[in-house]
Amino acid sequence: MDKPLLTFIVMAYNQERIIHEAIKGALSQTYSPLEIVLSDDCSPDRTFEIMQEMVADYQGPHTIVLNRNETNQGICGHVNRVLELAQGELIVMSAGDDISLPHRTQKLYEVWEESGRKAMSIFSNVYMMNFNGEVFGPKYHKPVKVLKSVKQAISSNNCFVLGASHAFSRRLFTEFGSISPGIIHEDLVIPFRALLADGISYLDDCLVKYRVPAPSVKPNPFVSNYHQTILDRFSLASKEKIGIWEQWKLDIMQSGHIETEALRCHIDEHIGRYIVIKRCCILVLKSNLFITAGIVVCTSLRYRHLSPVVFYLLECMHRVFMKFNRNSRQFV
Repeated sequence: MDKPLLTFIVMAYNQERIIHEAIKGALSQTYSPLEIVLSDDCSPDRTFEIMQEMVADYQGPHTIVLNRNETNQGICGHVNRVLELAQGELIVMSAGDDISLPHRTQKLYEVWEESGRKAMSIFSNVYMMNFNGEVFGPKYHKPVKVLKSVKQAISSNNCFVLGASHAFSRRLFTEFGSISPGIIHEDLVIPFRALLADGISYLDDCLVKYRVPAPSVKPNPFVSNYHQTILDRFSLASKEKIGIWEQWKLDIMQSGHIETEALRCHIDEHIGRYIVIKRCCILVLKSNLFITAGIVVCTSLRYRHLSPVVFYLLECMHRVFMKFNRNSRQFV
């Protein structure tokens, strides 16, 4: 029996210092027949030129597809584009800063084949690696509990799938369509689609060296635009979270799930509650009441049914502060 064509995708942006490692990992895959898509999201550095140079020197058995987006598409816009190019039945994803081990695609294929090709989403364990390429052990030291239902994902607000080691059936795009380009975390959308179809599988083998992102620079509380920076970051995160929920609702409708209406109502409840949390947090940030913000957020997460009451009391407190500080810029 002939093995099916699979697609291995390397997506990159501004990674000229390390992209060659990700490409080497892709070209070294032992599975065949394999299509390899190397795609750059309009990087201003030499990322795409390095892709071209390495492909020009390649003499192996795999089919290579090179792509460079004319404009920057963002993560999910980029995912949509490479899925238009992919021809394989199973899609193996790789970020431009990670390194896939040579047997990765073969192992994922075996899991997929054992499921009767019904596993819509498959992910594996990974080796954790710092920016300099030093490996410091596996990510998961205990068995991973894979979600079995859409309700679990909605309740936990997560699908618990590691995007760095993710592979999925192309059917999740041919049947559900593209992902909203504004979403950043595709690994919260694609596994959710898998749950709506035939489920998620996990392989405990470490098949990827996952480069841990460098810690982001924290805003300095002593600079003049500190609060605006915090607000901007919070607003961006809020937009992303609500965008994912809205995408989940669209995918539920597309799937024709037997509990479509109940699941949509469940998501709407989450959105409504989160909007209250967002409103409260912005109110607190603008008021400089950071200690109160911490208390409110923690209370809201622990006792969600009390969130509206806590937020109402906080808003009343804010009005009192504003009334007695009308001539002060401290709370503006």
